[in-house]
Amino acid sequence: MKKYNRYINRLLVVFLLFLAQSYCPAEIFSQQSEEFRVMARRGNAWEALPVDSLGIQVEGMGSQANVVYEFSVFNPYDEVLEGQALLPIPGGASVTGFALETLGEMREASVVDARLGRTAYEDVVRRQIDPGLLEKLGPDIYKLRIFPLPAQSFRKVRIALTSSLALHKGMLSLPLTVSHPTRMVSFSLTWRGATGIIRTEGGPQLDFPEQASVLSASWTGPSSSWEREATMMIPYQISAGQIWTDVNGWSYVELPAVLPPPASLDAKKVVLYWDQSASMADFDRENTIAILKKWYEKSQPSELTVIPFHLTVGKARVFSHSSTSEELEAFLTAIRPDGATDWSCLDFEVEGADQYIMVSDGNIQFGPSSFPLENAPIYLLTTTQGTMGTGPLQGLALRSKGDMISVESPEIDQQAERLSVRTFGLRRISGDASRDWWPLDVRTGSGLWRFAGRLSPDAEELTVTLGDGVSEEIIDIPLISSETRLPFSIEKIWVRAKINALEFAPEPDEDQITALATEFGIVTSYTSLLVLERLEDYVTYRVEPPAELLDEYESLVAAEEKDEQFKWRSHLDEVAELYHQRITWWNTEFKPRPRPKWRQEEDGNRDSDERREEAMESLEEVPVEYSDEPMTEDMVVEMAAVPAAGDGLLSMDDAFASDEEESETSEDLPGIKMSLESWSSDASYIPVFDRAGDSWYESYLLYKDENSTSAGFYMDVANWRWTKGDTAMAVQILGNLAEMAPGDHELLRSLGRKLWQEGELDLAHSVLKEVARLRPEEPQTWRDMALLQDALGHHQEAIDGLYHVVTTIWSDRFPEISVMAAQEMMCIVNQHGDDLEVRNIDERFTTALPTDIRVVLQWDQNDIDMDLWVTDPRGERCMYNHRETEAGGWMSRDFTGGYGPEEFLLKKAIPGNYKIQVNYYGNRRQEMSRPVLVQVRLIRNYGKPNQEEVNITRELADASETIDIGEFEVE
Repeated sequence: MKKYNRYINRLLVVFLLFLAQSYCPAEIFSQQSEEFRVMARRGNAWEALPVDSLGIQVEGMGSQANVVYEFSVFNPYDEVLEGQALLPIPGGASVTGFALETLGEMREASVVDARLGRTAYEDVVRRQIDPGLLEKLGPDIYKLRIFPLPAQSFRKVRIALTSSLALHKGMLSLPLTVSHPTRMVSFSLTWRGATGIIRTEGGPQLDFPEQASVLSASWTGPSSSWEREATMMIPYQISAGQIWTDVNGWSYVELPAVLPPPASLDAKKVVLYWDQSASMADFDRENTIAILKKWYEKSQPSELTVIPFHLTVGKARVFSHSSTSEELEAFLTAIRPDGATDWSCLDFEVEGADQYIMVSDGNIQFGPSSFPLENAPIYLLTTTQGTMGTGPLQGLALRSKGDMISVESPEIDQQAERLSVRTFGLRRISGDASRDWWPLDVRTGSGLWRFAGRLSPDAEELTVTLGDGVSEEIIDIPLISSETRLPFSIEKIWVRAKINALEFAPEPDEDQITALATEFGIVTSYTSLLVLERLEDYVTYRVEPPAELLDEYESLVAAEEKDEQFKWRSHLDEVAELYHQRITWWNTEFKPRPRPKWRQEEDGNRDSDERREEAMESLEEVPVEYSDEPMTEDMVVEMAAVPAAGDGLLSMDDAFASDEEESETSEDLPGIKMSLESWSSDASYIPVFDRAGDSWYESYLLYKDENSTSAGFYMDVANWRWTKGDTAMAVQILGNLAEMAPGDHELLRSLGRKLWQEGELDLAHSVLKEVARLRPEEPQTWRDMALLQDALGHHQEAIDGLYHVVTTIWSDRFPEISVMAAQEMMCIVNQHGDDLEVRNIDERFTTALPTDIRVVLQWDQNDIDMDLWVTDPRGERCMYNHRETEAGGWMSRDFTGGYGPEEFLLKKAIPGNYKIQVNYYGNRRQEMSRPVLVQVRLIRNYGKPNQEEVNITRELADASETIDIGEFEVE
């Protein structure tokens, strides 16, 4: 993320902002880095809300710190708002608590599955009821969402962090952020184990009374006494092992990181991977190149292969003995950041390699499900410090016995030296006294060795083994009893260390991580913290509430569980009935009249909507020309009932019929010309790129600076490159969508669908797999993955995924998507049935409904209302409020709450021209909406062996906008 690494060690909170045309957290890092703010959307702009009061409570023990921020946000406007904040947390810290003022009291959050947390929050917000959510978007990046912020009123929020502080030159530093202006700031600090007086840089000096090993102080006053970025400096010098033990035997140990002289790595063949993705634009390239030059001049490898990478690997450059460090510098300086990152394209089993060096900011979007194999140590040059909690890259370094080196260090020579020596690290903890010990540091970046576990009651000594793979050092730590009244739970330190280690395993155990995080209240990639107002909402989403609500919650859950099976059966019955309605439509004979008298009929859900009525009035004014010649018998398409078992429908047996036995519906659609309007951008930069010729990329990079957060810009340029046949650059440029915002499933969904549309199926699968991780609670996620599996030739996985959509109870925001999935499932069976296992499918869904024409509309943003319009040759428009036409057109239910899909079906197409349009009806998002990317698929011979399609992605910026997608002609 842009600017992230530059500020991560100085900031606690920076806040999320959406510009009118883009989703742009990157700019907030640069613009709002010194402000403690919560952002709220008002109309088409985002406003920073004032903080009325701020409390900061710090408790420390050794190099561990608990920090609790409690602040009161004021909404000065006459409307209810939603607040959002993006929280980059310093490396080595974890969010361990969240509370939100609810019904006049502070209510502690419940730990929930991350996907359930998002679902519950968004559903509850739509009903204008209080929720609060704190979730992890990526390594050390968290997002806070609270609703509502009442008009002209205050709301309190509390967030707790637990941090492992790095030791540098005998000092621990704890960053703090104070909002300006804030009427009142209250601060308190208690620290055990400090070896001198604590001082404040950027804040009032504190008065510490003499209290032996415990220092404490407090201060209250206006924010003007603090700088926006303040730091607590804690003297801490230890010469031997330090241990803290509680009454239950949980122990925490710290050792000074005194190291023996390092052994040379003596690497002759080195492979250097350089991340050139878009987020690397603000990477400290100057320091990085300086470190690499120093290393290259000293180590002089016989062969250095430099390989840039983003979604794919770029052209390699080999440097030999005769190459100079200046040549290396020139090559690295010329690498331009662009696109997203997929580390699955990297090879760590290069024959003969002695060492791998990887330069990356850690913002890797896609990669393998498990760590790759390696045949040599991997050294990472990155911006994060050498503590746990910095993402998958550190796991890779730990596993390969490599090292993680910060490029932000001013000590260039020292960092370069670390690239050429073996890594000295924690190897094991042993002895009868040790049980389930886990390290917080297995490298030396923090200046300490730190680990936690449980001791036997009669334990006298703990044995720690350090080493570099060649030599070892054994340290025996005597276990001296310590005070048992400690400022915070040692068990929580232990669970943080264990979760970190589990997350970096070759195959992370999600279930175990979730169980530990749930028990101890820690936010992870798999868990979030959620506050709800109503007890019935806790019951609905099966979220265990705070203790004061637990008894009533358990009683309600027990009663509701008795009805679960009945609800599921009722859902399946409802879907089956709706599918039967499609069957009835499909088996109907349609005889369209020459001149229809089409009357717009308002949908029952929109009767009171004046804008809909105005839209319908404008549509009736559209002139439609008809031929004076009456329609002949040949021009009328009659729908004959198809002979089949039972009630005359195409049954499962018929779906597997041979070519000779094909029914009438499997015949080719005679003569159809399908064409969709290509996205012909009117942006000024496309002609500039055209005129630039072979230098177009230089021009693109210049325009990218001012359009870096516009999804439409990347889509424009990628489409332009596709028209030139330049697939590689089109994919690279489109990949920027994945870097625009961490964890933005909507942008990722757009990226995946566009890659799929352009035939990049493997990349699309990687992207949509990430969407599936982020949003498994949405049926569109399962449907996208299933249909992509069909495109990849994995037809069994496709029908299994679609049947999951059919049989799952989804939110009411997704009307009848289960019915659509049932038809899609059976059309796949109709095409590939001989090789599929279908015995588990409810027989009520075993009727295939192939059609001559199918048009599908879907879009990329939630809480957006798009409408599909299809006008047939007779001038009759099929749409949300006129769902069946005289010619047999069928329109699905209107999606008003998010994503679509909406579909138009035509079993037998009458001759003539058809027109496809999309109308952007409205936007009910709580947060700022960027322009909406819509995708339209036009399919002929749908569900038949000779199915063909064309599709397109377009952009709509404003509600009420209508665009022409294209036409098709049936001869």
